[in-house]
Amino acid sequence: MTRKRRRRIFIGILFFFGLLIYANFTNGLARCVLYKDFELDKIHRYVYVDKSMTSDERQRLLNIYQKSTQRIEDFFGERRASSYLIAGNTSFAIQRYGNHAAQTGITHLSFLESYSIVDSAGLNIDVISHELCHAELRERVGWYRREFKIPTWFDEGLAMLVDKRFPEWEVDWAMMTNKGETAPDLDSLRTPKQFFEKGDAYINYITAQKKVDKWYQKSGQEGVLKLIDALNEGEDFSTSFFIK
Repeated sequence: MTRKRRRRIFIGILFFFGLLIYANFTNGLARCVLYKDFELDKIHRYVYVDKSMTSDERQRLLNIYQKSTQRIEDFFGERRASSYLIAGNTSFAIQRYGNHAAQTGITHLSFLESYSIVDSAGLNIDVISHELCHAELRERVGWYRREFKIPTWFDEGLAMLVDKRFPEWEVDWAMMTNKGETAPDLDSLRTPKQFFEKGDAYINYITAQKKVDKWYQKSGQEGVLKLIDALNEGEDFSTSFFIK
């Protein structure tokens, strides 16, 4: 056996055990990697669907997917992420490839690939754009920075800017937080556990959106790209994100 072949086998073994370790935390991600080509139908280079989806549903999904990717391109100036989308017209896809608590949509962001999973309620431009935004941010800053350097409230708030499901979100925020007096503190929404397991998820989402939207109204696309560049150059998020 040549040295090159031994090296490949060694890297393969490391990858396999690394995947198993990571799967302890995100079993859905492991299934995306290992089972999607066997359990699902591939209808696009990056789109997999539940086998029960009809041809009309598949074509409609591809049209929605195209519009969603265009929304990401418009927001960032271009789309760099080549992330996967797994979609179902029942709860099978999100329960099998997301996690037991997931509803509507979820995105697994690994150091290798990104997988967005949506169920029947997520088969629309807003949800898919939201999930693709997570993948785009991960692609631009890398898995480590996105995972450990960027607070969850910013990641979710940014995704809410391309998610138009809640046109009255500002009215809701003012009413539900007494015009901000009882709004969650952003420091309490820094991690996924804090964001998704503490309090009312909708309030957390629109509080994050309120902060990021206020910043974006002043900074715009240029501000988003400058923040990404600053993070990639090693600057801390807290010193790079601010309201002018």
